[in-house]
Amino acid sequence: MQRLLIANRSAIATRIIRTCKKLGIETVVPFTDADENWLPRFQADYAINIGEGLSTTSYLDENKLLSICFKHGIQGIHPGYGFLSENASFAKKVTDAGITFIGPSHSVISLMADKTQAKAFVESIGIPCIPGIALDDYSYEMVSARAESVGYPIMLKAACGGGGMGIRLINNATELKEGLQAVRQEAQSAFGDDSLLIEKFFPSIRHIEVQVIGDKYGNVVHAYDRECSIQRRRQKIIEEAPAPNLSYDIRQKMFDYAVKIAKASSYSGVGTIEFVVTAQPNQPAECYFLEMNTRIQVEHGVTEEITDIDLVESQIKIAMGEALPFTQEQIYAKGHAVQARLCAEDPLQRFMPSSGVVFSFISPRTPIRFETAICDSALVSGYYDSLLAKLIAKAESRRGAITDLQIALKETRILGVKTNGAFIDRILAHQMFQTSTATTRFVDDNLPTLINTLDVTNKANEVAIAATMFAIKESHISDGLRVQAFERLYTIENASNVDQVKISYDGKNTFVITFENDETVHVRKVLGYKNNIKMTIDGLEQNFHIHWQNERLHLGTNFANSSVFKVQLYKDSQLDTKDQYQNFGKIVSPLTGQVESVLVGVGDKVREGQTLVLLESMKMEHSLKAPFSGLISSISVDVGGAIKTEQEILQMTKSNHAGEKQ
Repeated sequence: MQRLLIANRSAIATRIIRTCKKLGIETVVPFTDADENWLPRFQADYAINIGEGLSTTSYLDENKLLSICFKHGIQGIHPGYGFLSENASFAKKVTDAGITFIGPSHSVISLMADKTQAKAFVESIGIPCIPGIALDDYSYEMVSARAESVGYPIMLKAACGGGGMGIRLINNATELKEGLQAVRQEAQSAFGDDSLLIEKFFPSIRHIEVQVIGDKYGNVVHAYDRECSIQRRRQKIIEEAPAPNLSYDIRQKMFDYAVKIAKASSYSGVGTIEFVVTAQPNQPAECYFLEMNTRIQVEHGVTEEITDIDLVESQIKIAMGEALPFTQEQIYAKGHAVQARLCAEDPLQRFMPSSGVVFSFISPRTPIRFETAICDSALVSGYYDSLLAKLIAKAESRRGAITDLQIALKETRILGVKTNGAFIDRILAHQMFQTSTATTRFVDDNLPTLINTLDVTNKANEVAIAATMFAIKESHISDGLRVQAFERLYTIENASNVDQVKISYDGKNTFVITFENDETVHVRKVLGYKNNIKMTIDGLEQNFHIHWQNERLHLGTNFANSSVFKVQLYKDSQLDTKDQYQNFGKIVSPLTGQVESVLVGVGDKVREGQTLVLLESMKMEHSLKAPFSGLISSISVDVGGAIKTEQEILQMTKSNHAGEKQ
């Protein structure tokens, strides 16, 4: 194989490029207008633009990808994860075209992609599955009867689902009536198939998976296990290998099951068998088959760290017909590895996806494995998932790996988008995670505590820094000019508040910021280099990361988080009161994405807190609610249309008598 097309984007594309360079294989990456400043385009040997941004007309366009192969002499396609990686018809198209598909055969993908079919196959070879029933009649009466036979609570799941989508917990018959059609619609939208199945829900479980590797000659080995129980909305946040606090018997049972499934299905390539392990108090643990992923996993790096096996290299060589170069006895697990998924989302705003341009990006100094595709000027759009980077720490002990990961998270700097870095740190510091007693319910059960301890930023200090930076910029103090003492009034606006402050400069590099409540903050700028500054705030010297975007200041502290401030001279006519600012009736989009639905019309009366519009960004739904009761005076968007951050969606006028939508 001389040339390989990577039919994917972001961190997995850079990961595949790294191994291909080692193997002497040229790489070709497709990219969209939304991805034009991401690293894969610059790291690959060749790159080609395939569209504006929508996945359906770019990364999911099978014919477009195949035509690139025909035109540019490409012998193989690596699908990465997500997108077309578990699409059996695409794998068949690739193979029929005489191109090597880096993955298992289309028949195995087809077998394992349908959860109902996969469960039947696994049960036929004597491996226990979660109790459940495939649905063929979707009338409420029939589904209700099936649910009663399994026993509430149940999980209603898309038969062809994955990635935590098309799945809902149903606790009783009332919730079933409300959720049945919604889950079918989600399944159809996400996977093009609205088939569902019912599974028994266990209230306390762990999500453990086993890495398997098989060649085309019947040889299959496992590469140990991974813990993936730390999840939110069934999306993994933290993974580690090996799984801690797991009995020898359960671990060996899963290894045996995984190898048996791979051999029975004639699996060739790298794949993952996922299991549910019960964690009921005072009851012995049991394991059940959950599903098989016939591709490389996002979390494959932790397995590579403890086994020293390059799983991407294994994928490519197996697809090219090579036999496994190792036996089971030659694979050892050494040390412990923990991975965190750094995502573009704001935990303080109900994990709202965060899009925008990455103005400045600094990777951690701590020597960990850091995989990303972002760089300065990269656009984080709403077209794709929210994953920005993977931080993987390995040490001799689990405690050592966790500590290194926490340090690396604090050192990472990203200006332009919000991230979940501080939220991950709160999880890593929690006693249940530290003692390896967390289950898949951990995040949901502890979310209020995790969120309440999350925002430790001193808001007054941030406002004071913003005012100081604006005064320095406006007065050219940093240019070495001799500036006389001055006193000014500023209006400082960010996403959550508006402050009016007085800033006094003594002519000797010291600023005093006075708030409306007479609180004062003393700031002294010490030094700065490019976007990094060091300031002394009330006697304490601190580091900050800044970027100016027109008159907006992006200010970063730690955990890859930043705040955005708009600072201007205060004028009475500009902003009389904060109440006027909060009641202003223009509703704008807080993100880049797509308009999923508009739930109101012009002239409708709405109440405060009523949902007006549903937006979709980074595969997640976000609702916009009325900030006050009033009337809808205009609507500026269409359902299905693209939307950008701060683009106007609708206008409202305030009314004290507005009520339900008419």
